[in-house]
Amino acid sequence: MKKSFLPFLLILILFIQCKSTIKEETDITVDNILKNEKDNSWVKNSIGYQIFVRSFADSDGDGIGDLRGITERLDYLNDGKEGGNDLGVDFIWLTPIFDCPENSVHGYDTIDYYKINPKYGTLSDFKRLINEANKRGIKIILDLVINHGSKEHPYFKEALAGNKEKKEYFVFKDTNPGWKSPVNPTTSAFVKTKAGYFYAAFWSGMPDWNLANPKVTKYFYDIAKYWLDIGIAGFRLDAVRYLIEEEVNGEPVLKDSPATLKWLKDFSDYVISNYPYAFIVGEAWTTPDIYSKYSDPKIGGLPSVFNFELREMLVTSPKVYAASYGTTARDIKNLLSEEAIDSTFTGSHDVERASNKLNNKEDFIKIMAKIFLLMPGTPFIYYGDEYGMEKGNVGGDRAYRTPMCWNATKNAGFSTSNPWNVISPEYQERNVETQLKNKDSILNVFREFIKLRKSLTGFGGGKFVYHPSEKDILNFFVKTVDSLYFVEINYSKDKIAGFMESDDWVDELGFSEKNTLILTEIYGDSL
Repeated sequence: MKKSFLPFLLILILFIQCKSTIKEETDITVDNILKNEKDNSWVKNSIGYQIFVRSFADSDGDGIGDLRGITERLDYLNDGKEGGNDLGVDFIWLTPIFDCPENSVHGYDTIDYYKINPKYGTLSDFKRLINEANKRGIKIILDLVINHGSKEHPYFKEALAGNKEKKEYFVFKDTNPGWKSPVNPTTSAFVKTKAGYFYAAFWSGMPDWNLANPKVTKYFYDIAKYWLDIGIAGFRLDAVRYLIEEEVNGEPVLKDSPATLKWLKDFSDYVISNYPYAFIVGEAWTTPDIYSKYSDPKIGGLPSVFNFELREMLVTSPKVYAASYGTTARDIKNLLSEEAIDSTFTGSHDVERASNKLNNKEDFIKIMAKIFLLMPGTPFIYYGDEYGMEKGNVGGDRAYRTPMCWNATKNAGFSTSNPWNVISPEYQERNVETQLKNKDSILNVFREFIKLRKSLTGFGGGKFVYHPSEKDILNFFVKTVDSLYFVEINYSKDKIAGFMESDDWVDELGFSEKNTLILTEIYGDSL
């Protein structure tokens, strides 16, 4: 029988001496499980999970995912019990749940930052979700869109009607300055109206806020306070590169401006000084040399940003990145400040599904899962990636936002009616229920390695140390305060004498004594 391509993976620890029938309630009280936390270090050893709310679970049969649907499925993520079948999630990032235009399927064009999108439920539904999540040890962070709002936001409507104060809440010009969009440089960034030209970095339906206006800054500080007081654990900040536009030497700076970085630092300082436990992660979709500034406590001040570079390597064929992954990871880690929390991720609502990037090869997806979960930092799993969910047969980014596949029944167990979006084509084979029954499934590899990761004390907050090796071997260490973890992965079909087969590493790392425990040896016989 032909043997499949699977890696040999060795991990060592060295201990260094040194449904919709619930009656609406308006007075639900949230018991915040973070209220006694002194800081946000809890996130360093946590597993994050991104939910595209519209696509996770539909509780009322309208074909759209909602908050009650998430509440009903919490036990899958974490049932709060030892030794259960849950995934092991510690906190959830919810994509925007605020009120938005009727035809918006993503919610990043907010009309009212204080109101829950009626399609998703009510404020009581959200409070109930927090309480039920907290019972299971799960925290909630919200997606906060501070760069832009909806053209249907009441303030913008007032601005278009000629209200001078509200015009200053946005970026209006009497004439078109000719700036091109920083997101799509082939198009104009300004839109002509009777009230003047307004700036919209992404598109005309999402006018940019004027965050240089102190009144707008206060508006967002108040919004943050409102939701944190309710009991959330923090925020994911959308599109942080584009917050404030500046002109330097007569030229527009439309992304990564000094004013943007200062605004974020001030915002982060405000939140954390009042809510020390709060976790904030920013989306700065760019190269490491730039996004590392956003999590530098002296520059952008955010506790964390997403690591886009490593994600691209994770979803590239292992045969391609075996030789370069370690050096790339090392270079990125060296750019990040000591205080920064590195947020890694399998995917998001904006990028092609990891499964498709890896040609739907189960072996490759499993390799990705293992490396992803054996890197220090805070890992975020995009819903469905944990079982190899494929993109849907539909155009654009809707393909990455298809309904969660819970089982092989009609509509994949997502809804009792026709879903808002297409179902993944292979849902009858790739779904939660089917994979839970198969001990060798992608889902169970995720579960196994999440448990392993959590058993390694302080692992998430450890320091990554790359060690050069043969071209088909990836070696690295993760140093914590009192332990050293070693990972060796062989991408070759043949056994290669790796770093661990000599005692050089003992002398190199300066240990006079070693206490070595083999935690797991995987796929060694299949090479």
